[in-house]
Amino acid sequence: MEQLAWNGRARLSAIFFYNRFSDQIESVPQDGLVTLGVPQAIVDSTPFGAFVNSLATRALGAESELELNLGHGLTARAAYTYLDSVVRRSFSSDELFPSFNPAFPTVPIGAFSPLVGNRPFNRAPHTGSFYVGYSRRKLTLTLSGNFVGRRDASTFLFDPTFGPGMLLPNRNLAAAYQKIDFGGSYRVNRHLELYTGMENLASQHYDAAPGFPTLPFNFHSGIKLTLGGESWK
Repeated sequence: MEQLAWNGRARLSAIFFYNRFSDQIESVPQDGLVTLGVPQAIVDSTPFGAFVNSLATRALGAESELELNLGHGLTARAAYTYLDSVVRRSFSSDELFPSFNPAFPTVPIGAFSPLVGNRPFNRAPHTGSFYVGYSRRKLTLTLSGNFVGRRDASTFLFDPTFGPGMLLPNRNLAAAYQKIDFGGSYRVNRHLELYTGMENLASQHYDAAPGFPTLPFNFHSGIKLTLGGESWK
């Protein structure tokens, strides 16, 4: 659905979705291959299991976006997404033999993959973004932000004896994070442009994917040269 307002200078859109994904690839152990009906001769020849298209997930939710043309070279945009996703079928080793941390004896844990009924890893139920831009003659400025809510994940860690003591419950294990960036450019002439960008203005420490920390506040600047042109002008 889409609605224009303010003489076409404002646009509000909303998308509702329901998706079912089947035959997704996953690592299946020998016991899982037997459950899938794989012939025993093939099972015996794959002592470490195999990758099979047996995973199924479902995703439903909504996306909304508001765009504004404020005039005088100023534009703004904001978006929000709600996602309800769940694993519907799996034959992974985690699903067949979930881990249990002694500190949480009643909570099954997926060490390497999500369990049936839980959310797929790194799929945040709530995400949002905004963008504010200014472009006037030779100057362009942008301010943007991305907001990601808590997500299911795994520590993927075992203790020295390969015990589950370093595994934590998957639910909301990955923390929420926010990333705000600022950038700008100035075109001196048709051949020369100066630009700069500053990322993670709040210098927030976060892992977009567990175990892979991103940079704190950082910036870059440079010069862009354009050589040649359209000879027919």
